[in-house]
Amino acid sequence: STAGDITTTGDNISFNGAVTLTGSVSFSSGSGAGDISFSSTVDGTTAGVEGLSLTAGTGSITFSGALGGVTRLGDLVIVSAGDVTAGSIVASTISQSAGSGTTTFNGALDTNGAGGIDLNGTGFTFNAGVTTTNGGGVTITNSGVLTIGSSADMSLDGAFTQDGSGSVSTAGDITTTGDNISFNGAVTLTGSVSLSTGSGAGDVSFASTLDGTAGSEDLTITAGTGGITFTGAVGSSATLGNVSASGGSVTVSSTFSVSGDITFTADSIDLNGGVDSVSGTGTITLQPTASTTTVGVAGESGTLQLSAADMDALADGFSMIYVGRSDASGAMRIGALTVSDPITFRSPASGGSITVTGQITATDDATVTFDTPNLYLGSDIVTAGEAVVIDGDFVLTSDVTIDTTNGGSVATGASITFNGKVNADLASNNRTLTLDAGTGGDISFNDVVGGLERPYTLTISNARDVTAGAITVGNLVQSAGQG
Repeated sequence: STAGDITTTGDNISFNGAVTLTGSVSFSSGSGAGDISFSSTVDGTTAGVEGLSLTAGTGSITFSGALGGVTRLGDLVIVSAGDVTAGSIVASTISQSAGSGTTTFNGALDTNGAGGIDLNGTGFTFNAGVTTTNGGGVTITNSGVLTIGSSADMSLDGAFTQDGSGSVSTAGDITTTGDNISFNGAVTLTGSVSLSTGSGAGDVSFASTLDGTAGSEDLTITAGTGGITFTGAVGSSATLGNVSASGGSVTVSSTFSVSGDITFTADSIDLNGGVDSVSGTGTITLQPTASTTTVGVAGESGTLQLSAADMDALADGFSMIYVGRSDASGAMRIGALTVSDPITFRSPASGGSITVTGQITATDDATVTFDTPNLYLGSDIVTAGEAVVIDGDFVLTSDVTIDTTNGGSVATGASITFNGKVNADLASNNRTLTLDAGTGGDISFNDVVGGLERPYTLTISNARDVTAGAITVGNLVQSAGQG
């Protein structure tokens, strides 16, 4: 039981038995190599009152037993040390002013003061969970490596800030109550990680690079109405697995490479890394936060704006590009666009609609699918031997050509399928629909053509088999057929 300070001239300070603080104390071995060690437990007398300040210079500090396990300590302050090793700590606040070695926390940390945890030094390792309450956050200023193990999930009532120049190696989840999560140094995921600021305005940001280890580490980010920012390259040394980022905004400023799927959910998505800067072999989904939110693609109007530059940022190699939500009812408008991977535009719920005002050109293996009950097509669709599927009702708002032969360069073409009704906006506008499925593609009309407002001319330039039910048009022309 102690309330007295102890100071040595570079000599060790050690306690073999359990220690109870009856007042705030300061133990110092000076600026030299004297160690400070506690072989048993350390507790306060009145919860959160008695503080402990330790100065070990270049010496080590070792806590073999729990701190505050029976009665919470006040402020735990490490002024200086070489290496620090601790088990579980329950204190008002935990801080370290300087450290020349590695500080390792092998037990759970729990603070209830507004100061939370503030660590400054070289290296830090967390092997168990961290909990802060009463507005306390975690700030780590590391010049060496910060390691967060898979068992070191953090539940914080304040911000998480890594603002040192050192790197971060992490497999631990971090959750805050609407407070920011930020990483200044290069981050490597050694396991799948979830970062969440809740449903409020907390931001999540990476100021440097972000990499995986084996290419299978998943990253899930939930930022509520806050922003998510990737400033440095993602996956340049080792790709991530699946990445899901949901917030008020998502901004990618460099290259972004994954081996799994990418899902960006926000009302502002900016892919600013340049042409072909976002790459992967799985699917990528670009969608707004709510099902009723409108989407504008390639210069068209909408709350979520996906510019032509955003779409050009998608490198060839994705198995599918999804634009829009699977439950969307908000309108989507699409301008002129070129894609090199299969793409599905989605506004499938009741009342949903997609309006195409510019030519969609699909190169390489890109198919084009419109998943909506109401498609308004005012420009051409051209693919290089890949299918076009229109799932809902289809309205011509201009003369339109759907060509799966890329102007004849892929003679075999591909199938063109209409699963809903086909009409013009007004019969009196005399719209023409021209279809070219090549020598190997089928054309299928799986519902009525012209039942409400007839197209004036329906021209089939080429196809293998053509299947249709009732057709009402002004002119029906088939130039060639193989089946």
